[in-house]
Amino acid sequence: MTSITKKNQKLFEDIKGLISQAKTSVAISINEQMTILYWNIGKRIRQEVIKSDRAEYSEHVVSSLAKGLVELL
Repeated sequence: MTSITKKNQKLFEDIKGLISQAKTSVAISINEQMTILYWNIGKRIRQEVIKSDRAEYSEHVVSSLAKGLVELL
């Protein structure tokens, strides 16, 4: 073995496992939050578009929202 002795191999593997579990947990949490975010964005857009009877207004809302978000991000 290189710098990791046999004595320290178990400790190394345990720490490696903890790091891997934490990364997985973070990824799952982020994915859940992103799903909720996109669902809420879709819900809000749908509420705005349905609120208006005019198709032109609906197109304007979505178009201006997209432009504003691009500039923001």
